[in-house]
Amino acid sequence: MREHNRFLRGMSAWMGFHAVPIEYERQERFAGQTKYTLKKMLRLASDGITGFSDKPLTLPMTFGILLMLLSGLGLIALIVLAIVSGVAPWLWAVCGVVFVQGMSLFFMGLQGMYLGRMYDELKGRPLYIVSEKHNLD
Repeated sequence: MREHNRFLRGMSAWMGFHAVPIEYERQERFAGQTKYTLKKMLRLASDGITGFSDKPLTLPMTFGILLMLLSGLGLIALIVLAIVSGVAPWLWAVCGVVFVQGMSLFFMGLQGMYLGRMYDELKGRPLYIVSEKHNLD
């Protein structure tokens, strides 16, 4: 696979290799300290998350739907309160702002889904991986 950001743990899982845990006792480091800084560890985590999952791109859509549902429930509560007793006018505005923010997040998540699909196509990963060829000479 010709990718610039190679996350080997994810690539081996993507290709279908089975992983089994191996228990061992790690000895103390013989000398020195690790040269793998926090920045490098965060980059490794970022490569793993963004290279093999589109969940971060769909999170805004989920939060947007939740905000729209929350504002809908708030609107129902405001209508009931308006019938029973007076409601401050700014509460209607807050409910509207929360709904608009929810819509905004929803459409950001929708764009993220499209970007994720384009990213998958641009990676150019093969549809199939052939492990052996027989009688093709």
